[in-house]
Amino acid sequence: MKPSFRLLGGLLLAVCVLKLPSLFFAHQGVDELVYLQLAGNWLQTGKYSLQGTEILTALPAVVYDRPLFHHPPLYPALLAAFLALGFEKGGVLISWAGHLLAVTGVFLEWRRNRMQVESAAPDWPWLLAMGALVFDPLMIFVGRKLWMDSLLAGFLTLAVVCFLRFLSHRRAGWILGCGVLVGLSGLLKIHALCALGFFGVGLCFASGAGRIRALAQLAAGPAVLVGPWFIWFHHVYGVWSPGWVLEGASLGDKSGFMAAALQTSPSAYWTRLLGINPVLLCSGIWACFAGARKDERAGGIDGGRWLAAFGLFWLVAMTVLVGLGTTCEMRYLAPALPAWYGVVALRLKNQSGYALAAVLSFLFAVAQGGIYLVSGLHDEFAGFWQLSGGR
Repeated sequence: MKPSFRLLGGLLLAVCVLKLPSLFFAHQGVDELVYLQLAGNWLQTGKYSLQGTEILTALPAVVYDRPLFHHPPLYPALLAAFLALGFEKGGVLISWAGHLLAVTGVFLEWRRNRMQVESAAPDWPWLLAMGALVFDPLMIFVGRKLWMDSLLAGFLTLAVVCFLRFLSHRRAGWILGCGVLVGLSGLLKIHALCALGFFGVGLCFASGAGRIRALAQLAAGPAVLVGPWFIWFHHVYGVWSPGWVLEGASLGDKSGFMAAALQTSPSAYWTRLLGINPVLLCSGIWACFAGARKDERAGGIDGGRWLAAFGLFWLVAMTVLVGLGTTCEMRYLAPALPAWYGVVALRLKNQSGYALAAVLSFLFAVAQGGIYLVSGLHDEFAGFWQLSGGR
């Protein structure tokens, strides 16, 4: 199959059609109300804070009753634009954008891979792998909420794609673009900057000269984009990070869901992923450690292995955060999933076992994605594993 952008258009159209009902949803979740009132307060008073808002009475003061909100301002700024237009429910389009960017990123990497290396592999399994990403239940779940996790997944997926392009072509624009996308991710959530560690180590292990220059180019985007936030934050509080967010035990007194999330074991991400889509998780882990493919041994770039490694890196990073005391919520894993679907898609060309993985991933995705398309809104993602009583 010729890598046609018409096919990409069809995939993006399918994503939009599946999300159309979310334009009519009422957004009453605690986090959704937090961001709606934060953006509204910012518009009305010019203060990036929840002080003076109604939602503050339902939240732990130690975390939220402060003169500067603890997350960077990119997502509230985007949401404020919809509020200024009087289209509050349209804010969910930000979440749509994340899913669209993730699908685009995986498609572009497959297209690069397909055009560089000849393959006799059939195309239908690849279409199933991409279809599974379109129907992915977690991406559908986060795409129906006024949350930043979907957009974060889109930015980081494109960052991985830019990184792989740099490894292939050694052009500065690609690693600069990777850094800018990581910087934008950091403007959504500070912990997204941990992706710099992945890309930095990747540059150190990659062959070729100019590693120091590439590392500097990678760091330029986050420094320019996120640096001012750290300066602003330090000017207000005298510290560089909001350590008080980890004092979230009182949050459990306000919300039963959050209390459960705080008490969850760090291993929960792994067991839940195995229950939701064991094929996807196992394929991603296997691709990290399987032998190098022919094109990689010949000096090419094994995009599938890099995507698999990023997905595993993100899963481990989020597991560590739970161990440090943050909440365990499945939406935090959204950036790992597009990468693993990309693994299945890219490895199809010379490993027939991934055709079966594509079929099974598609079936898991459609079955569980269908649950969220026909069910109401939920506070937490609950695939077959949770629905059957698992934790």
